[in-house]
Amino acid sequence: FDRLSYSTTDNINISLGTIAFWIKSDRDWNTTMFPLFFQTRHLPSNDDITFGKFTSSRHYVYFNMDAHEVNSFGAEPIVANWKAGEWHHIAATYDVRDPHVMRLFLDGRIVDERNDTVCHPPTCSWGGDTLPRNLGPDMYIGSFASLSTATASPNVTIDEFIIYNRSLSIEEVK
Repeated sequence: FDRLSYSTTDNINISLGTIAFWIKSDRDWNTTMFPLFFQTRHLPSNDDITFGKFTSSRHYVYFNMDAHEVNSFGAEPIVANWKAGEWHHIAATYDVRDPHVMRLFLDGRIVDERNDTVCHPPTCSWGGDTLPRNLGPDMYIGSFASLSTATASPNVTIDEFIIYNRSLSIEEVK
């Protein structure tokens, strides 16, 4: 249960930005581990921005930016093949002003994208009231199960973690 805590004040923009980092795990990624790598959550509204790995019958890295856990998206086919000790680059860009755009990159490739063109309610909840309006006072970086528990997570190393106050272009992420 290792994580660093930083103030969100002047460190993250809720309207647009890029969150990027390198990561490796001491376990293969097709195991049942499901740590969070980054999170800020505003209580009681539950507005949050989260990066993590989820495991059910599938294995995927996800980026979640929402008020009601509906704007979560991720990539599963690539992540299930990641091996212990391998470094991988993860990045998410977002611009929640018009037009709303979010992109998830793994190892320099776009693996998922949401925008006003491809996401229309009610089949897809994106934009409007589903976007976060508040940030929690702190953001957490590391490997942890949740903000409320000290549940053990696999040993995950994160390097070169950076938050930009603008949405990087596809070429800049590559």
